[in-house]
Amino acid sequence: MKTRLFIVKSCIVITFICCSWTRLSAYAIQVTWELNPESDIKHYSIYRASSMNPETEIAQVPASQSLFVDQDIVLSTVYYYRIVAVDSSDNISEFSDMAHILADSSSSFDDTTPVELASFTVQYAPTSVSNALLLTWQTVNETNNLGFDVERSIGNDLNWKKIGFRKGCGTTSEAQYYEFIDEEATTEGVYFYRLKQNDVKGAFEYSAMVQFEVSAPKEWALGQNYPNPFNPSTQIVFQLKQDSQVKLAVFDLLGREVARVVDQPLQAGTHKVSFDATDLSAGLYFYNLQAGAFQEMKRMTFIK
Repeated sequence: MKTRLFIVKSCIVITFICCSWTRLSAYAIQVTWELNPESDIKHYSIYRASSMNPETEIAQVPASQSLFVDQDIVLSTVYYYRIVAVDSSDNISEFSDMAHILADSSSSFDDTTPVELASFTVQYAPTSVSNALLLTWQTVNETNNLGFDVERSIGNDLNWKKIGFRKGCGTTSEAQYYEFIDEEATTEGVYFYRLKQNDVKGAFEYSAMVQFEVSAPKEWALGQNYPNPFNPSTQIVFQLKQDSQVKLAVFDLLGREVARVVDQPLQAGTHKVSFDATDLSAGLYFYNLQAGAFQEMKRMTFIK
């Protein structure tokens, strides 16, 4: 059962909640959900009702977890679960929608891995003008594969964040190929990636990690905008050899500044920004990059 939860007075978002069987030393019910990695969550409160008992809070789960295993169950009973999230300011979310499951001893279990992963690699994306990273992976076969969450951590603290999803192929005995481009991995640092494979019953398994070290560019550079001519928006890519205070501005033919695209300190690396000219007249414009002692200007054409 999938639900979307919008929070009152906080930015917490819970996108999935589901119930599924899991086999520990005895029968148990697994409740899982997926959270917005930017959310300022302190903990989750798990509420349960059953065909025998009213709803009560049965557990509080730390913000770092998105799974709860309920071992205190009675067979042949229907259990109902819903959760709330509490942020660091003690704002409490609305309840999620309710998920339910019958604790039935006849339910089947599949203790094998539903997806056999043959390879998982990361490299620079060959066609990317911003030196984005390309993740590729291949499966040998798949069983009940809902899809893959792509998770990333920067540096050695391993603070994982979901950055994308690729839909799986369900059940197939044929090899499948997947790819994902991380457009944000362009500043200097070590990037770690892993896959969270989700099956249609709510179970999941993590892949091994892969990593890639992004080095600072060796030269300062301002790229030609793309597309050009454009209508109404275009992308501008530039490279910073070192951390700098950056100003990227757009000027008309009379030398008047008509837009300030960037005006802030940025890390060394490759950066891509979008410029929207909706409010401007069609014509020729110039964009100028200032970063420390480096300065370069290029021209672009806006058409309507």
